Amino acid sequence: MSEQRVSPQTAGANPARQAGRPTEEQLRRALRTATDLVRADYTGQPIEDVCRRLLVETRLALPSEVAPDFTPDMEQFCQIAVAIVRGIPLREGA
Repeated sequence: MSEQRVSPQTAGANPARQAGRPTEEQLRRALRTATDLVRADYTGQPIEDVCRRLLVETRLALPSEVAPDFTPDMEQFCQIAVAIVRGIPLREGA
């Protein structure tokens, strides 16, 4: 089973900059919302398109003050996209 876990990249981040970052809870909720929407609308699109849509929907689900600066690890995002394409359920609470 795939884990639904994407963290904001933290390399080189300073504490002042992190104030505009999503919390883990905000990110978890946004990613769950995005995953549910993309999975429900999936009709055979390529993985690359699913990954891009997942990113767009996640940003839309994040609070407006943190969404523009959200920079996920795209490898992790694409792993979730692969799970959507393959129909693999994602672990709850991850």
